[in-house]
Amino acid sequence: MAVIEERQMKRWLLLIFLSCAGGAWAQLAPVGADPVVDEIRIRSTWGGLSPDSPLITELVVRRSDGGFTMTGTSSRAGKLTAMPPMRASTGDVAALVAAMEAPSRAKFDAGDLGRPDRDVQARIDGEMESESGEDFPIDPAIAGRMQAYRETLRHPGDLATALTAGFRSFHTDDYPGVWVEIALSDGSKIVASSRSQQYLMLPWNRDGQPPTYSPAISQALWRLLPKGATNRDRLHGPISDFELDELVTAGLFDVLNRFDAEVKAGDALRVLEASFVVEEARAQKRLSWMQLGPVLFASLRLPDGPKNLHMKVRLPLKGSALENSDADLARLQAALSLVQRTPALAARIRDQPGEDFRIYDGFGYAWLNERTAEQFIAQMRQLGRIEQLGDNPGLMRGAVMVEEGDAPAYWIALADGRAVLWKKFTNAAATPTTVRCSSIPMGDDIDELLESRKNHLCIGRIYPP
Repeated sequence: MAVIEERQMKRWLLLIFLSCAGGAWAQLAPVGADPVVDEIRIRSTWGGLSPDSPLITELVVRRSDGGFTMTGTSSRAGKLTAMPPMRASTGDVAALVAAMEAPSRAKFDAGDLGRPDRDVQARIDGEMESESGEDFPIDPAIAGRMQAYRETLRHPGDLATALTAGFRSFHTDDYPGVWVEIALSDGSKIVASSRSQQYLMLPWNRDGQPPTYSPAISQALWRLLPKGATNRDRLHGPISDFELDELVTAGLFDVLNRFDAEVKAGDALRVLEASFVVEEARAQKRLSWMQLGPVLFASLRLPDGPKNLHMKVRLPLKGSALENSDADLARLQAALSLVQRTPALAARIRDQPGEDFRIYDGFGYAWLNERTAEQFIAQMRQLGRIEQLGDNPGLMRGAVMVEEGDAPAYWIALADGRAVLWKKFTNAAATPTTVRCSSIPMGDDIDELLESRKNHLCIGRIYPP
């Protein structure tokens, strides 16, 4: 545990002891002392393809009888079971508060894997070797740069950067979530949450702070949660072989793909780099079974744009160059520029530096095609906002859709500078000014199912230019 986290835990342990002890001990707490813990609420959930889904554990930890008492419920596939009250360790409460108050750690430390460095380095060697086969033709100059990059991963700082990138990976049918709220005696609250599938459910998010890759919150929760609580086993190390393989593969994915793109689509990359910051790039050979390719996948942003606004593109290739270079560049620049000069969206992006804002250019799960535009008009009409918006044939011409966050909110930037907070993926109940609604169209085979689920909240809030 870091020194600063240990000091914070000791401070909280003393304050909790004084607040719980009562009598003469309570008089020792100075007037104006730091607030103490009144209550902790924890909600831990999991959903996926399982007959037991969803799994939900809800706990409340309150001060009582010179210490803390924990009560709660657990549910499996909708069947609710009350947990018997149990004592919660004062030290475990103090450790959780200290962890949630500690400064954010921007990168993951390989020392927290609970595995020797040789295990990590062996995985890296295997990943680099697997990318040097027939499907990854290596130019001698690029091969030299790849080897130089590999050597950097023997140094803790560069290794931390690569492993941290690995936490962005995602797989289907596994949807954990943990939310923790600590209520203090002065009325303030400390909140932390995670929806991560990765090791220790890192990173953790806290209001007003960047994500933290410190394992302290995970470790403290693991000690505090009772055995059998949802997601408890995910919060404790060491990392498994499967998790380590996944972390290393995902951590090197973007870098190795960039090397590959330089070989297969070097001319296209150079054209894009003249106008954009190319954050990621991956060249895809022709896939006849899905009538795709060859294409270049990339993540772009404008040089003067915010670092959390990204445009995800899939651009046709002709040889190693863009097939439609002029048209592609004009379209991409126009879309990013519109979002950056739309006042409400620009302010939202600036005020949420820890959130990613994404524009998908003609591919992906959610992009502004004709069906999506039709759904936007229909749902705005359902909300009674279409007259305010202006129902005319040219309304959606030049519009751009922006996806915000992991539980996405969808924004529409109109060509006239107005912005609309369209809808959000959430379980929240409808209010007098909102309605439950279906998700972005994804194709005939699934849209009927999505329509019946209505797993979004349509908001339709219009912001002026």
